[in-house]
Amino acid sequence: MTLHWQPFQLRPETPPGGMPLSAMLPRQYLERADASLQAATRAANLPLNRPLSGPNDPLVPNTHLAHEAGAFAEEHGKGDAFHRATLRAYFGAAQDIGRPEVLVAIGKSVGLDAEALSRALADGTYREAVDRELAMVQEFGITGVPTFLFGPGLAFSGAHPYDVFQRAMAAAGYAPNP
Repeated sequence: MTLHWQPFQLRPETPPGGMPLSAMLPRQYLERADASLQAATRAANLPLNRPLSGPNDPLVPNTHLAHEAGAFAEEHGKGDAFHRATLRAYFGAAQDIGRPEVLVAIGKSVGLDAEALSRALADGTYREAVDRELAMVQEFGITGVPTFLFGPGLAFSGAHPYDVFQRAMAAAGYAPNP
């Protein structure tokens, strides 16, 4: 089975410079969601250090450029490494992944040509391709991230225990990794 990262913008209306999460969702909801997210990341021994737009107010970047950089990385054989590094940069190192210079640094860290990536982002080389993929994802009815597709009729969204993934893989006909 091959892992394929598909672009998805949870909040496509986010302006290019990003916006505070508190401007998108009610404070009471955010407090409950953040408490749950903090507990889950602690339990998994994962860092959670998102960039902030103000005191205790995460910055939500517009991720379109990150998806364009991801398309560049995919084309150059570094897609999975780039996507994972981008998630670590945002959730672990509090970097604003809506900024081209951050994306170029991430690309360079996984072995991509920084100058070529910078040019591709500036020129919008992958903009239309990403827009087409975003439209396709909408047509599939995907409304949340992460969403995992294992085959026709076999998909789920959100965080799940590892055994859920194992069962889905088995149902799709793939043997588990030893």
